[in-house]
This record gives sequence, structure tokens and C-alpha cells, in this order.
Amino acid sequence: MQLYADRWQTLRQGALSYLSTSEVISNQMLRIGQATATAQGIPPAGQRKQRIRTMETWPHDRANWLDRQFPSPPTINIVGSTMVAANSAVRISANKGVV
Repeated sequence: MQLYADRWQTLRQGALSYLSTSEVISNQMLRIGQATATAQGIPPAGQRKQRIRTMETWPHDRANWLDRQFPSPPTINIVGSTMVAANSAVRISANKGVV
């Protein structure tokens, strides 16, 4: 199970981040355009905008749901530096669960 959680959290930082999925949807909508949408039987602009909003919110809602199924990754803070040196303090914390 941990491998799934780790993979999901990695994807959420990149390909499946909110920004990334929003860009993919926006780019697809620009490529399709009103003429193509009409030719393929997609409803007029007003109804089309509602469908686009649904297509934008569904993946984000689903990703947020999946985020809640796994514990959040721990946060690691190195006090006073960005590298761990001998005798330096490192804080590991988590939103929930046991670290």
C-alpha cells in the first residue's frame, strides 16, 4: 500500500497536480473550438461552458478525494540550513498518523 501512496504523492507534485491537469483541459478546449464542438454535436456555447466546468472540476475533485485516502507525506525541516550536517537538528512532522 505504501508504494501506491508514494506513487500517488509523486504524481500529485507533477503530472497530476492541480495546475498540470488544468492546463491539459484548457489546452484541449482551445484546440477543439466552437466550430468543431458544434460539428460533433456538442451543445451551444452556454451548455458547452457548463460541460467544460464539469470536466475541469471532476478530475480535481477526484484527485482531492484520492489525496484524503492516503496519509500526507511527512514534512522534513532542517533547522538553519538546507543540508544535514553533523549535529544539526532535523524536524519530521506529519498532518496525521504516526511518524
